[in-house]
Amino acid sequence: MTSLDARRSTRFPVRLACHVASPSRTFDELAGLTLNMSRSGLLATFEESELEQFLPKLGGTVRVIVELPGSTNLPRRCLECMGHVVRVEQGPASRRIAFELERLDFRDAAPALPDEDPEPESIQ
Repeated sequence: MTSLDARRSTRFPVRLACHVASPSRTFDELAGLTLNMSRSGLLATFEESELEQFLPKLGGTVRVIVELPGSTNLPRRCLECMGHVVRVEQGPASRRIAFELERLDFRDAAPALPDEDPEPESIQ
């Protein structure tokens, strides 16, 4: 029996710091590390110490911020993603959570001031 891969896009192994938050505040922000990414999905791992709080539920909406590598000549940037949880895997010392992504925006790494709403560069 073969396994059917339901992914819409090719995943690439990418190890970057990420932060996952709930727009509806159903769980506290989690800090983790991406394992692989594509235009439509992301798999991240979280240490057990990060998971003593409420976790995102399957199908739950999430906001994922991925910290992009910087350059001495350019300002730091991040990738802001909106999506939902499609899988949660339990390991001995960590959990892996898979997200289906619906929107990706590049932003400056520093948070915008409350009065400002910078125009994101969208990837669709």
